[in-house]
Amino acid sequence: MHELLEQNKWTKVLAIVALWCLGMFAAFALLGSSSIPRGTTVAGTAIGGLSEDQAKIALDQVQEARAKKKIKVSIDGTDTWVHPQDLGVTIDSEVTIDEAVGPRFSPSNVWRTWFGAGEQSPVLTINQETLGRWFASAHLAGVTPKVEPRIKYTGTTPEVVPGQAGKSISTEDLAVGIAKAMSEGSNQVELSAHVEEPSVSREQVDQFAQGTASQAVSAPIDLNIDNRSSTVSPEVIASSLQFKVQDGELKPEFDLGVFRKKMGKELADVDQRPVDAKWDVSSGTPVVVASVNGKGVPDDQLQSALGSAALGSGDQRKATLATEPLTPSMTTEQAQALDIKEKVSSFKQEFPYAEYRFQNIGQASKRVNNTLLMPDEIFSMNDIVGERTEERGFTKGPVVAEGGRLKEELGGGVSTATTAVWVAAFYGGLEKVEQGAHLIWIPRYQPGLEATVAWGQLDLKFKNNTGHPILITTDMKQTSVEVSIWGHKNFDSIKAVSGDKKNITNAPAQVDNSTNCVPQEGSPGFDIKVDRVIKTGGDKKVDSFFTHYIPAAPTKCVGG
Repeated sequence: MHELLEQNKWTKVLAIVALWCLGMFAAFALLGSSSIPRGTTVAGTAIGGLSEDQAKIALDQVQEARAKKKIKVSIDGTDTWVHPQDLGVTIDSEVTIDEAVGPRFSPSNVWRTWFGAGEQSPVLTINQETLGRWFASAHLAGVTPKVEPRIKYTGTTPEVVPGQAGKSISTEDLAVGIAKAMSEGSNQVELSAHVEEPSVSREQVDQFAQGTASQAVSAPIDLNIDNRSSTVSPEVIASSLQFKVQDGELKPEFDLGVFRKKMGKELADVDQRPVDAKWDVSSGTPVVVASVNGKGVPDDQLQSALGSAALGSGDQRKATLATEPLTPSMTTEQAQALDIKEKVSSFKQEFPYAEYRFQNIGQASKRVNNTLLMPDEIFSMNDIVGERTEERGFTKGPVVAEGGRLKEELGGGVSTATTAVWVAAFYGGLEKVEQGAHLIWIPRYQPGLEATVAWGQLDLKFKNNTGHPILITTDMKQTSVEVSIWGHKNFDSIKAVSGDKKNITNAPAQVDNSTNCVPQEGSPGFDIKVDRVIKTGGDKKVDSFFTHYIPAAPTKCVGG
């Protein structure tokens, strides 16, 4: 009996001790529950002892500072500076604080609360859409797209335009690298590019040129439309036919515009193309010009028939087709229903006259003129202007190449038209999707408010976010190109506010004796921010655009 009483006594003592310990634990937990564990630091910032609201303010300040801090992305030793905020990589302060606080009543967390938690890694979020848009328009040094080979004709002789291997990195690799740098407070990311070979090898394209491409111009094609025969000579075939890589194979592709022009009246008599409705804006107000119906061969049928005949031999080199009524893609009634009623924005870009500029800017301007963009549709300069080739009316002129050096390439000067389009879109409040400035600052452009394009590498894209259809028109003169946007104006005013030039650098003068040297004046490198301030009623919206220019070395060409 005595032993039982003694046992009950100790049981009660242990229970009391346990309850006391539990009470003390709860007290410690509750006393520490209103603040971040002592000694906690995130990204080098002390938040221990702060309330969650205070900690959020502190981390938001860290986020703001780090998002603006440029990070050097080194791809195989070639450097590009980027802003994390342009990539959509941010510190998630709320989740970071939740992880720093941890479960309130866990023993380990109570210990951390009272005796210190130490450094905690920030939780980062990555906006994949923002990252993807930036990545698509990025001019990352060390990254080059692969170029597929193609076959064109000199006279009637097939000529191989060789492909080139490219170097790429994935958005995932870039995102992880940037996130790691931001987490550690570093300003450098090192990545390795992956080599991408063309889909068709040089050996394969050479064999194709000697075989199929030669066969395509080996004899005329007998073209029969509505029982009316025409002869398509090898010269006409060669002038309008190219072989390009599609789905990993070289396939024939006729430029039907060139083909119809070369065939002239012979084809025009049986192939009257429909005329789309368009807008006359000469009065300052858009007026619909009526559409015209046509009768002829649909483009897809003509393309298919010519392609099959060009690859055939003997009796197979025939294309028999029938005409049918052709309806304009934009009828008068459809155009009127779009209700394009006023000028939204306009911008004129001046340029010094040069024959190559006038030709190339003119070609780009002509193709952009009367572009219709429906709500949420995306404009692409490269898609509309197309590849800059001699066959398509472009000539050689200086372009800004790697390292900021000028070199001669087909299409030099097209960036002047691109800049005019982008600045008009900027002042029209349209949403940037892809846009990149020149590597170097060209003084005739407003710093940070210009755009360039490079076939297969960089495009100008923007989205029609107005909720209404818009029309883009161009007006080309000898020393200027003006781009106007028409539709519905849904803002009161838009202005560009430029910041100061920062991190200004200069490059030493160079002397170049190479045979392909292009002389150039020097220009400083710098960083600049341009804010687009949109006012609507009592509301104000600010979009920020950041641009980094590298310095251009003054270059004198000697000898060569």
